[in-house]
Amino acid sequence: MPIEMNRINRECPECKNSTMFNTGKGYFCGKCLNTISIS
Repeated sequence: MPIEMNRINRECPECKNSTMFNTGKGYFCGKCLNTISIS
């Protein structure tokens, strides 16, 4: 079952890419695959 991801306009702190996805549990960069967890 795939994780539903919503694209958000947020800059990745690692690679400065502006395409990130909201996975519901955190943010995920589509370029460098960096993940940011939501507390």
